[in-house]
Formats: sequence, C-alpha cells, structure tokens
Amino acid sequence: MTSPEKVTDAWKGDFNEVKNNLNQCINAVNLLVADAGLLAQAGVDGRLDVRADGSKHQGDFRKIVDGVNGTLDAIGAPLQETMALLERMAVNDYTTKIENTYPGDYAKVTQNLNEVLGRLVNVQDTLQNIAAGDLSDLHDYKTLGQRSKNDKLNPSFIGMIESLQAVVDDAEMLAQAGGVNGQLDVRADATRHKGAYGEVIGGINNCLDAVLVR
Repeated sequence: MTSPEKVTDAWKGDFNEVKNNLNQCINAVNLLVADAGLLAQAGVDGRLDVRADGSKHQGDFRKIVDGVNGTLDAIGAPLQETMALLERMAVNDYTTKIENTYPGDYAKVTQNLNEVLGRLVNVQDTLQNIAAGDLSDLHDYKTLGQRSKNDKLNPSFIGMIESLQAVVDDAEMLAQAGGVNGQLDVRADATRHKGAYGEVIGGINNCLDAVLVR
C-alpha cells in the first residue's frame, strides 16, 4: 500500500489550514502504517516482545496501536511461560508447573501441558519406586491400561513390572522350596522369562544343581 504524499504547495488562508490538517492526517496514517508493519514483521519473525510506542499516536489511532500491543501481551505471556516450562522439562526438571490462569484457548494449552507434566512426574516416581524394589505401581498401570492405540508407554511399564514381579516370585519360590522346606530338587521355569530375566532364574537353577552335585 502506497501512502499519499504530503501537500507541499503554498496555499493561502483557509486553504492553508486545510492543507496543514491534511498533512497531519497523512503523517498520522503513515505512522500507523509504519508501526503496524513493525508489529506484523516482528510477529512473523517470532519476536513477540516487540511493541509499538502508542504515545506517538493520537485518538483512535492510539487505540489501534495499544490494542495490537495488548493482543501481543496476551499472546506473549502464556507463550513465554509455556516455553520456560518446556525448557525445564527438556532437562528432566518437573518441579514447577504453570501457575498463572489464562483465558480461552490459552487455558486449554496450559492445562494440557500441566497434565503432561503430571504424567511425567508419575513416570519418574514409578521408575524411582522400581529402582528401590517397589513394584506396587503395577495395579495402577493395569487399571489405567492403554491410553490410546499409539500408547506404548503404559503397556511397557506393565510388561516391565510384570517381568520383574515374575522374577521375584520365582526367586521367592526357590528360596522357600530349597532354603526353608529342603526341597532342593525344585526348579523354576526359566523359559517363561525373557532375556536377562530368564538368565537370572536360570542362574539360580544352576546354583541349585551345583549344590545337589556336591
């Protein structure tokens, strides 16, 4: 859009007053167009902290500029808080959630992000429990089940905890049979365990075999 040029001809009397008023209008429009372009380009560039100086405008033109600035403020605040949270989550820091309340779709974004954060905290807690030998979260994961057709996380947790529980159960069974009841011929079925879990049970079986040989 090409802005009109200022009137530079010499006019007299009331015509000169008209000319001056017209030139002021042209200046005001040009300034509004320039600041609108500034804000638009900043938005395209992702520089949402850029603002136009509303004090340079008057009347409704100032309302327009202040309105655009206010819109950018409304967008920028939840976006900045969201980015800060994602940066913390990227380094496995799940200690802080979004506390501020935002309207409309901004609320949906922040609520969903907080929900994701909460689930990651649950995953972290479960892993800490497993590392400490606590397998009690299995019931909760089985109750929750697969959250979607593409959910591989919950089924994997269920499978992992079930596998660990099966190893614990067989180890306890062998300890009870051999160590408590003196049934040294009892063995666990290592084939029902996968990978390294089967090797653990197979190793216990082999130890019992070695005891009998001696």
